[in-house]
Amino acid sequence: MNALLIFGLATVIIAIIIGMVFKGIGKSKK
Repeated sequence: MNALLIFGLATVIIAIIIGMVFKGIGKSKK
């Protein structure tokens, strides 16, 4: 496995998790 590929996958996964968390915060506040 390429280190760059692993870093890219990790970045995408983290971005999805952050997006889900922010969506959850927005829904709970409204």
